[in-house]
Amino acid sequence: MSLLESIQKDFASISETAGLFLKELPGNDIKKDVILAAELAGLLLQRGSDVDLSKLEPGNVVLGAIDDETYELMHRFLFAAAQSGGLDPTGLFKPELPEDIDVYYPEITEYETRLYSICKDQDVKPEYYPFISAFTAIRLIMAGAELEIMEPGAGLAMTLYHINAGSKTVPYDSSK
Repeated sequence: MSLLESIQKDFASISETAGLFLKELPGNDIKKDVILAAELAGLLLQRGSDVDLSKLEPGNVVLGAIDDETYELMHRFLFAAAQSGGLDPTGLFKPELPEDIDVYYPEITEYETRLYSICKDQDVKPEYYPFISAFTAIRLIMAGAELEIMEPGAGLAMTLYHINAGSKTVPYDSSK
């Protein structure tokens, strides 16, 4: 069974776990919460690669850690999740992006620890972790669209941008 088929089969668990993780995000700024969830999804993709991050300086860029197949799988998941939630991913092609789209939150590893704890409590497969975080971003976008505080195309574009950024940025150690 492929990873995508496995995700589809276990989607109820992924959705439930994403709902639990959503409660761990700050909750006072929907855009920041989307960015945190998306960057964490990217970081978790990076952690699944063979790159030894301990030898690299935090904040530096790592290229080539994630293969195109992995990005494509994540994109397919995001688009399917968006569509199933009533969002139109075609809005990605002309979104109005926030000016500060390129912000990076060094505290991302604090949320990584929280997600790990939730996933372990829920007995979720580790290969699902990036998708749980990405789905958390999708749930936030759906809520933002419903409340008319986030344009869905911009939210989806922001999510894709920050998954990419998170997967290519050496994380900061939250314990320091």
